[in-house]
Amino acid sequence: MKVIIGTDCLRTPLTGVGRYTYELCRALIASEQIDNLEGFDFGRFHSMQERLQQIAQQACAPEQQGQAARGRTLRARLAESRLATALFQAYATRVCGLLLQRKADAVFHSPNFHLPRYDGNSIVTVHDLSYLLYPDFHPAARVDWMQRLVPEALERSKQVICVSHSTRAALLEHYAVAADKVSVTHLGVDPVFRPRTAPEIAAQLKAYDLESGEYLLCVSTLEPRKNIERLVRAYLRLDKRCRQRHPLVLAGELGWHYQELQAAIADGAGQGVRHLGFVSQQALPALYSGARCAIYPSLYEGFGLPVLEAQASGTPVIASQSSSLPEVASAQALLIDPYDTAALAGALQRVIDDRQWREDCSRAGLEKAADFTWQRCAMETLAIYRKASR
Repeated sequence: MKVIIGTDCLRTPLTGVGRYTYELCRALIASEQIDNLEGFDFGRFHSMQERLQQIAQQACAPEQQGQAARGRTLRARLAESRLATALFQAYATRVCGLLLQRKADAVFHSPNFHLPRYDGNSIVTVHDLSYLLYPDFHPAARVDWMQRLVPEALERSKQVICVSHSTRAALLEHYAVAADKVSVTHLGVDPVFRPRTAPEIAAQLKAYDLESGEYLLCVSTLEPRKNIERLVRAYLRLDKRCRQRHPLVLAGELGWHYQELQAAIADGAGQGVRHLGFVSQQALPALYSGARCAIYPSLYEGFGLPVLEAQASGTPVIASQSSSLPEVASAQALLIDPYDTAALAGALQRVIDDRQWREDCSRAGLEKAADFTWQRCAMETLAIYRKASR
């Protein structure tokens, strides 16, 4: 089987769709069921093996972080421009479609919502419907772009992949697409996320002035959909002495419409709230493993990879009871109404005080995380490739 995968989202640092694409390609490239696996990056075909190696090298190179940050800033600005997104849409659908025609004997998989106008067998992955259900959380130009490109991709594709049953249900509710055309492949978790002893991670935590087992952690892009502002308000309801011992650590870069959230973080800076900014993939495993608890209070998610990574690290979890998160969280995780600040504050107090719950949640989380592997994701994706080829 010949497979081409769209790699426009493979940019460091890897978050969300980029992480999915990277890990899926790493697993697929080792499969004996694929005769040839190529990447396609906005009109340029390339070796998948070389691109994956390039991404791995960039992730380990500190000097690359500044370049990556500038690239993210430029892409964010372009996403706010209706002209830029209209030009992008024309190129991504028409020009890229023409370039793909000479390889119409291959299965083409776009892991990033949109599809070129391609006559061969094609598959698209839809990660979430936040642009449709929560349009205010995105730049207006991006919403316009997604509302044009996604329906077109759904109509053109032979098969559609969703990363959760929640996303699949929403997709079938809001779009006229045949149910037997839409499959679910859950994401996986990298084995690098595992429980670690306090001595094992002491040096890495010292770099952040953190003590193992004491801090509360939230790994998330800082944007309104992630509900971080409410998390900060809930945390500030805790007793001052409690906050002095158990800081709230936010790890993640700035996303869409971050200004109000940034102000809330600044207000809490002297009261136990700490924003680390972007944290590298190399530092994340220690940060997860050393946390007393990981919190993910998002209003809406397509999957919720930070919940899975925390559980694989043996860290107890508080998460929203909304969208896909109950699919990913263990039965022992504390699931809360993401709009209820008092409930969130109560959950934070419980994770601080209740040692037995933390131990029970840690065990349950490890068992839950064991079911999610990138190998399984790749095998299920391969089955969809075969289905699309028939």
